[in-house]
Amino acid sequence: MKKGELIFWEISDLNTTKEKIEDMGFGDLVPRNDYRTAAVKAIRRLTKGKERMYRKFNDNAKSVSFGVFLENTFQDDISLEKDMIVHVNKSTGRLDFSCKNQDAIDTFKTDYEHAQKTLDATQFRALVLRVIRRECYGISMRKGGGIYFVDSRFEKTKGRLEELFSVFSQTCKLHLVPIYDDKGTVEAIEHAASQDITTEINAIFAKVKESMKKGSLTRRGLDGRIKEADKIIEKVAVHEGNLRTQLHDVELRVKGIKAAFEKLKDDATRVAMDPEDFVSELEAL
Repeated sequence: MKKGELIFWEISDLNTTKEKIEDMGFGDLVPRNDYRTAAVKAIRRLTKGKERMYRKFNDNAKSVSFGVFLENTFQDDISLEKDMIVHVNKSTGRLDFSCKNQDAIDTFKTDYEHAQKTLDATQFRALVLRVIRRECYGISMRKGGGIYFVDSRFEKTKGRLEELFSVFSQTCKLHLVPIYDDKGTVEAIEHAASQDITTEINAIFAKVKESMKKGSLTRRGLDGRIKEADKIIEKVAVHEGNLRTQLHDVELRVKGIKAAFEKLKDDATRVAMDPEDFVSELEAL
């Protein structure tokens, strides 16, 4: 009996419009208002193959800045001359320049606007991974990803992915290898599912732990972590048959961490509990 497929892909090069991807039914997964990524693409294009280099600085939650410098060489010496500074507002996309080179500003603006409407190979890979992870609850079969197990219940979504890759078949290939319900396969998937879901649980725990230690934990941040825990609980439910003997331990841990996050949202509890005590309590789950 077929259990599902192992899925992996090759993407050598790609540049397409977001509108084209949206028209194929993947609009909810297309990145929007990612001004930082658009700025990085534009700044790389501005400096590619030229005697220019760039440095990113002041990258925070609200904005990111880039400095572009000209490389001047003379005999055995080299010097850098500031050519352009651009500040990017991550929320609105507004650009502020400190630069005398109007040609550089105009080139950057054109490429920046173009980058907001297009997807490159890196962004396309990320979109495919979101489909595998979010819509198919895919299980990474090895650390670092690259190969994912998708259960046979998600044939429709896999079909949509095949259609997507067929449009870009010159540079993109999707591989689906069917696997069957034998003992070795069942044990391998059980191990991979347990490891993959535990890694996701540990990741949301690490985010809260870091925020607790920095004193930057907020209700909004906790709400985000609770939603992530809910998605993991959904994934556990999808893979309860694949987790087999690991199901109880994995389910207990994710539900315990979600309950701890909800408890922490209460103001009185948050004031009364020392961060180190809370971290210790989570680590004991």
